[in-house]
Amino acid sequence: MTGLTTAGFLQRNRTLPLLRGCLMISGVASLAWCALWLSTGETFAIVRFGLYLVPLLIVGWLVLAGAAALLGRPLPAILHVLAALLIYSALPPTLTRSAVAAASEPVAISVTTLSNRTRNRDMAATAEAIRRRPADVVILQEVADPAGLTVALRGLFKPDALPSACNRGTYLIVSRHPLGPPDPASSNAWMTCPIDLPSGRALVASVHLPKPWGRGADQIAAASELLQILRKTNMPTIVAGDFNATPLTETLRGFSADFVNAFDKVGAGVGFTFPTPARRLGTFGPFLRIDHIYHSGHFRPVAAEVGGWHPPGADHFPLTVTLSPRSVGN
Repeated sequence: MTGLTTAGFLQRNRTLPLLRGCLMISGVASLAWCALWLSTGETFAIVRFGLYLVPLLIVGWLVLAGAAALLGRPLPAILHVLAALLIYSALPPTLTRSAVAAASEPVAISVTTLSNRTRNRDMAATAEAIRRRPADVVILQEVADPAGLTVALRGLFKPDALPSACNRGTYLIVSRHPLGPPDPASSNAWMTCPIDLPSGRALVASVHLPKPWGRGADQIAAASELLQILRKTNMPTIVAGDFNATPLTETLRGFSADFVNAFDKVGAGVGFTFPTPARRLGTFGPFLRIDHIYHSGHFRPVAAEVGGWHPPGADHFPLTVTLSPRSVGN
């Protein structure tokens, strides 16, 4: 087979016509999916599923475009490139931006969100992972034993002292700044607590929205209910957690309209947070960006990154942002 080209080899093996046909079908289907998304939103499950895999779709479509060009099929190559460009244009500009340096202002605060997975009952290991990279405010979801984790974090901010904590159900927020009790309006999908930051009193929320598979309407309804509550306050607000939604989904449009997604503003790369190797698919690396930190205009984001660490049993990687309070007139 020396000197035989790839196209020649495929032609001799009678697979070239089949591959050309499959590439054409794939190109048409890719553009049809984009058209369905633009015309119907998230009405259909196939659209919701695709929106969770957008970065992978873009890479896949470009690979298929290259294959079509290699096989001398310009039309399917063009169709795949058009689909990739169309959906790429809707993404936040984090894929091409360099990381932003952390703030030097002494009043800046760091905030970490982590979904710890309820099955993970090793609070000592979770506490140790948090201790290695402490943030000023740690916002947790799916904590099997919030009280036990709070005790395990003794001395995190002050020697031999428990951190200030706010917890309800499987939600837990710990902070070096004083936290108030959870708001009675908190639900199974979120918990809100007041916090006394150096810049003044604020509101912090830990979020864990329903999964979208078969329950997309429940996720959107829970997000809308939380937004209605947050809109009633003029306090500086930080909303963080496992939204079970990617940036292009309808669930996050309201949050993006009312608040700033810190990673969209100052993060770099794709920002995948799920899954970790604690899930079988996570063995190949994370491929979904479903953990987010939103904030009101009272803050300015100066740094955002997805951590390369996680407690052994957690199935999400943490997201950490640095926020600086805005001065009056800024």
